[in-house]
Amino acid sequence: VAYRCCPCPYMKVKVISRDRRDFTKARKSEITPVARSLAPEVHPLQRAREYKRALNAVKLDKHFSKPFIGALSGHLDGVHCLAKSPASLATLVSGSCDGELRRWNLTERSTAWRVDAHTSFVRGVAFSRSGHHFVSCSDDKTVKLWSAGASVEAVQPLAKFLNKHAFNHIDHHHREHLFATAGHCVQLWDTSRTEPMQSFEWGADAITRVTFNPAQHNLLGCLSS
Repeated sequence: VAYRCCPCPYMKVKVISRDRRDFTKARKSEITPVARSLAPEVHPLQRAREYKRALNAVKLDKHFSKPFIGALSGHLDGVHCLAKSPASLATLVSGSCDGELRRWNLTERSTAWRVDAHTSFVRGVAFSRSGHHFVSCSDDKTVKLWSAGASVEAVQPLAKFLNKHAFNHIDHHHREHLFATAGHCVQLWDTSRTEPMQSFEWGADAITRVTFNPAQHNLLGCLSS
């Protein structure tokens, strides 16, 4: 009840009428209704609160989705690089910091074969377009060409390429028997030659990554530190 005073000798009374059903529970199991204002000026942190709730919902959704499928155990040192075969869904190659290469069978989640490929860090591995071969590069200044379908008893490099400087990354061409390496410069190699076909060098920064364009096969991109 609201009272209003006025200079006249009469008093004016205004009565507020409410429906009791709007503020009481119809059943004992219901939650007691609470009156709240939806005016934006009353809730200055509404957008931040909604953003936080949405972020938590996404995190919980990813947490309960159980994306982890399995683990591939075997490397004694940290795994530095991975390459997936474009021809087989079950073939994966990994290179570790102790120079070891492992070819994995993803169907059985086991090692198909392993080899001490390099004497230092394996910096990169890359498959050819056919998936029958892959190349690996290392800090030991070598690139080696391997057969992905080799048996356990016949795991030997098909070719070996030497360089004056260590390699940081490698990528295979999507059509030709070519691969590119990144190190003190970008070098383009042919698998039938022991020397690089072409070198691209500029500045003093080391090149950390190189990748062929999958659509424009005469283009490649690189990244320097």
